[in-house]
Amino acid sequence: MCFIRRLRFVFMPLVLILASFVLSPRASAANLESSIIKIYSYIQRPDYDSPWTTKQSERLTHMGLIVGDGKVLVSAYAARSAKHLEAEKIGESKRFPLKLIRMDPVANLALFEFSEGKPEGLEDITFGEDLEIGANCTVYQAIEGESLVARALRLREVQMQAGVLTSYQMPQYVFEIRKPGYGWFEPMIRNGKLVGSAISQSGSNVFALPVSLIKRFVKESLSDNYRGFPELGISFSNLLSPALRKFGKADDYDDGVWIQDIKETSAFAKVLKKGDILYELNGIPVSARGSYEHPLWGRISITAKLSEIYAGDKVELKVLRQGRDEILTENIGPYNPDLERIPSVIDEPPKYMIFGGLVIQELTEGLMQSWGTNWRKRAPLAYLYEDAFYSWPVRGGETKVLVLQRVLPLDYNKGYHSMEDSFVTAVNGIPVTNLTEMSAALDRPEKGKEQFARFQLDPGHEEIILSYKGIDKIHGQLRQRYGIPKTAKFWETSKAPD
Repeated sequence: MCFIRRLRFVFMPLVLILASFVLSPRASAANLESSIIKIYSYIQRPDYDSPWTTKQSERLTHMGLIVGDGKVLVSAYAARSAKHLEAEKIGESKRFPLKLIRMDPVANLALFEFSEGKPEGLEDITFGEDLEIGANCTVYQAIEGESLVARALRLREVQMQAGVLTSYQMPQYVFEIRKPGYGWFEPMIRNGKLVGSAISQSGSNVFALPVSLIKRFVKESLSDNYRGFPELGISFSNLLSPALRKFGKADDYDDGVWIQDIKETSAFAKVLKKGDILYELNGIPVSARGSYEHPLWGRISITAKLSEIYAGDKVELKVLRQGRDEILTENIGPYNPDLERIPSVIDEPPKYMIFGGLVIQELTEGLMQSWGTNWRKRAPLAYLYEDAFYSWPVRGGETKVLVLQRVLPLDYNKGYHSMEDSFVTAVNGIPVTNLTEMSAALDRPEKGKEQFARFQLDPGHEEIILSYKGIDKIHGQLRQRYGIPKTAKFWETSKAPD
């Protein structure tokens, strides 16, 4: 009898613990259904093969969170290219339109408010704190069902990852989950509080924004002066090589990284130099690998500190320059993806121009991603090379990469169809690095060759020669044959030779 009583004391707590583990997700789900909402996004993506039009409208289902006195937080991916957004309370069928308050593609977050009534019984979700490595949480999904479905997760690691919409890197949680179909802003909950939201999935890895980034965005969006994420604008390499340390006169230093390049748009462009050794950022030591010790996430890149800094903040760098210590202090500005040589924002209308069937676009990551989910393997190698090695701004962001993306077949441009996906580097002997320069060059035919427009291409140093004569008629034929509207961006012919 005493033995049985003892067993009762041992097993009853275990039963209670297991019961709470099994039942708590359901109980939590019921409590969260007033704070988690379905979002229907009606979008029209650009058609990069026909940049004067858009693809057919499609509807995507996302998840949203109630924050900031009844406002709706969603991923910016849900709002990009969206013509209309609606919200629906889980388990109900009535939908309510939303109106944009703030969207930041860098943060991949957008804040909306209800524009024509709203569901009853909504409550703001409670924010928690960032997770530590190894912590457990629960992800909730209701994309396809009428109630929240819970799955237990454990935080495996935190990585610096480029965002879904831009190449700006931020700390992202990495969870492992066997089931596909996540990354639509599903909330991660711990102890009834939000600790992150899923933004993408790759294989069995689900990536999520930590709650600290979400809280920052909501707070700034509700203020009168939104402060975005800052641009440090430097690239660096590790300083593990003894020879490199000796070359940089850093033999007595254990920390620091080698500054390889500085963006023209960086606040430190005029004071920082290639070959400087950065060993401290805002009082945080930078290791020889470019990392620092995060209190929750362990060793992580020093660039993770930027997520705690606001555009306009003062940043102090301590560097070693030829054996001498230097302290550099600047107010850093916001990161602007449009200034990149190859803009990283996707789903925006392409910038293009048509001349005689040549469809010339500015190269963007959106154009590269039009090759599909495996675009890094399927996009033209020249595109990927430019993006990997020459993507930083030049001349304050004015320099872009011009691509002969398509040749619309006519007898007029016969023989040039195989030159698609080449880069246009000069027109009429004038170097061009953006569409404005190209248009101006087309207005200035070469002397002695006034009847012809000459396009120089790379790689291969090939040329395309087309006649100015009858160009208006050619453009009319293109409109008729390919159904191109009059609003399409053809080269204006006011300065064309007779």
